[in-house]
Amino acid sequence: MIPFFNVRIKPWRRLVAISLAVLTIRASTCFASTLWTRSSIKPHFSTETFPRPKNPSAIRLNQPEHFVIMDGFKELHKSALKQYCVVEIGSVAYFVRNRVEKTLPEEYTSVLPPLSIVPAVLINAQAGSPITRDFLEKSISTFSAIDDVFTLDFIKNGIIIAQVGRDETSTQVSSELQNYLTSKNIGLLFSRPTSHLEAPLPQGPYVLRGRNIHQPWRLYEDHLRAFVTAVFPADDGNPHGFQPLRAGAYNGLYPVVAVPSRIYYPATKDKPLNGKRITVKDIYFLAGIKKTLGSRAYTECYGPDEETSQFIQELIDQGAIILGKTKMGAYAGSEIPPEKCIDYFAPWNPRGDGYQGPSGSSSGAGATVAGYDWVDLSLGGDTSGSIRMPAASYGLWGLKGTDQAFPMKNIMPNVEAFDSIGILGRSPQELVNILKASGFASLSQAKLPSKIYYLTDWFPMKNDAQQAMVESFLKILENYIGIKHEKVSIAAEWLKSGPEGVRHLTVVEFLEKTGYYPNHYDGYHVYDKFRSDYQKKFGKKPYTSPFMERRWNRGKESSPENRQRSIDEMKVFRDWIFKTFLETEADGISGPIMLIPLGRPGNNPRDVVPPAGPEFAPTAYDSIFFSSVVGIPQAIIPIGQNPYQSRASGNTEYAPIVASFAGVRGSDLILIELAQKALERAGWPTIVQTGPNIFDLGESQNHPERIIRETSKLS
Repeated sequence: MIPFFNVRIKPWRRLVAISLAVLTIRASTCFASTLWTRSSIKPHFSTETFPRPKNPSAIRLNQPEHFVIMDGFKELHKSALKQYCVVEIGSVAYFVRNRVEKTLPEEYTSVLPPLSIVPAVLINAQAGSPITRDFLEKSISTFSAIDDVFTLDFIKNGIIIAQVGRDETSTQVSSELQNYLTSKNIGLLFSRPTSHLEAPLPQGPYVLRGRNIHQPWRLYEDHLRAFVTAVFPADDGNPHGFQPLRAGAYNGLYPVVAVPSRIYYPATKDKPLNGKRITVKDIYFLAGIKKTLGSRAYTECYGPDEETSQFIQELIDQGAIILGKTKMGAYAGSEIPPEKCIDYFAPWNPRGDGYQGPSGSSSGAGATVAGYDWVDLSLGGDTSGSIRMPAASYGLWGLKGTDQAFPMKNIMPNVEAFDSIGILGRSPQELVNILKASGFASLSQAKLPSKIYYLTDWFPMKNDAQQAMVESFLKILENYIGIKHEKVSIAAEWLKSGPEGVRHLTVVEFLEKTGYYPNHYDGYHVYDKFRSDYQKKFGKKPYTSPFMERRWNRGKESSPENRQRSIDEMKVFRDWIFKTFLETEADGISGPIMLIPLGRPGNNPRDVVPPAGPEFAPTAYDSIFFSSVVGIPQAIIPIGQNPYQSRASGNTEYAPIVASFAGVRGSDLILIELAQKALERAGWPTIVQTGPNIFDLGESQNHPERIIRETSKLS
């Protein structure tokens, strides 16, 4: 038998156990006995711990004189206590997953006592070749380059686990490596499968608790206050189940979110989303996790959900990692600071001076992608702009999906006629990956758009710099597709070819209440059961903010007959748009595209109450409502930044500028790929940054934001 330590390193004989960390009984906290090691791991405790005993071999809990050990106490202890472990390795905090990845043989107990907690790095040894210092250093260098969970502190006073094949008859370590490990106080052991059926563990960072190998998930602070709940995979075997992350770390000022090592999840054909870190708006059901819907009343009325949203299940099956649920406007309403958000604190927007408004009900979703480079994608919803406005405010790639093109089971509805999935990311490729995994047709399967419509109903935009950037983007679209845009007016064309029987009305008159009644009727009555349940449970009505109270009052006043009439109008308008502008070609996925204005031109301070005005679009003839009413996909593309003078910082800051276009139903992926390829051919940046600016200033000679700046200098 190959010995556990092929390299005998004397300092490891001094290895003794460290604490098992925090034991909890509901709200109460108690602790295991504390033992210590020379390693760099620090256990986290929230209250006073038991003093360290002088003799590590005689560890026991300090017992007050009045404390009596009862028969069967050990069994009671096992059944009543849950254990959660947070450690620091170097300056980074980790949540140690309870699930055991593998247990080493009993003969290793003398080296790793049951209560020890030790950092470890697992590498795959090359069959038939000795492990050399060069091989080890290359492995460590690769890990450092691709992963944010692994740090070099894992090998300081830690263990290297070399994973070998079951039939490997000998393991060799070069003398150079032996000397290196000894000098660095690093242990080395070899691990092999116990049977041909045992799959090897993924390479990467681990924690050894005694002989058990566990995954450490890195803890990041949610300093933007964007999350409602950080979540963690359930340990009960349900691949679609979750548990709340029960952890605190660092200075305790912010909630924390746990992420796994990217090394664990190499992309495969079967799992194209392997390891992609995704946050989800609080409308998505997660089994084991409560929904809040941005409402304290809703939160206290119901328990955790029992089933995960179908769309989320499909993403998990393809390797996606769900990190948590993000904040939203109460009941998916467009609550914005400073005066509308009552039940929760609206997330911070990291762009510009850090005091910009978050915008839209998917505000938390946007903040996680714009502010945290450890988040890859965020899922929201879009009924009347809830993904498009955050995409514009945060300067992100976004997609309002074709309605009913994604599975909507176990997603909290808002307005069924307009509801759609929304996706946010910093790069087009991230959106491409998730859309391909969801089965959408790609640009390679379609024809290039036959027409680019420029809607004079809403163009030009009021801000000259914003308009100039969008026109620059339009030119690169024209160059890539090989056609010129056509200026058209929906309103003018309606008067010429509108449907018989309603053509005497202007399109504004015809669509006057098409969005109003479904939005308010559904937005109120979808919560009928909740209001009834809350009244029965607590003997009072649920609180709603003044803003949402006004919306609900409009819903009370809306009749089902008016709602149905609006739905009928929507169908008439849709059919006319498809026939007149967006006729799909024979392949079912190709067709024209429409450029649509989107986003503010500059400063949008979160501490300024907006001027009085209508809280709801007076008509569905609106640049935001258009794609909702027609049910088509709309892509949002970050293209530049517009300078403004900030009162908050006293400096010149930059607001994101986006372009946006819509296409035929089902062209969701095609729109994103089209924008990506057009930008790449033109030499424009396609990946946005986290933090104040979406791009480095003047990143491209041809970039419109640079042109705008240079022009303003000349003037």
